[in-house]
Amino acid sequence: MATKKKLVTSNNVTDEVLPKTETKFTIDELTQSKEFTRNEKDFLKAVVAQDVLYSVSEAKKLLSKILKGEVK
Repeated sequence: MATKKKLVTSNNVTDEVLPKTETKFTIDELTQSKEFTRNEKDFLKAVVAQDVLYSVSEAKKLLSKILKGEVK
């Protein structure tokens, strides 16, 4: 659940601000971006669910978890 943060402006007026949420993308959109190398794009296509939306940071965390995993 998002919590509201209070922001004090120069006029000492308090406004309530919700935290920003990251934009979510499909795997096809993520693999077209320049955020990932060719190998990372291949891993994303092969490993993650195709029907789920991911933010860039979520995809990077997932990749690092996969790439640092133990080889069987």
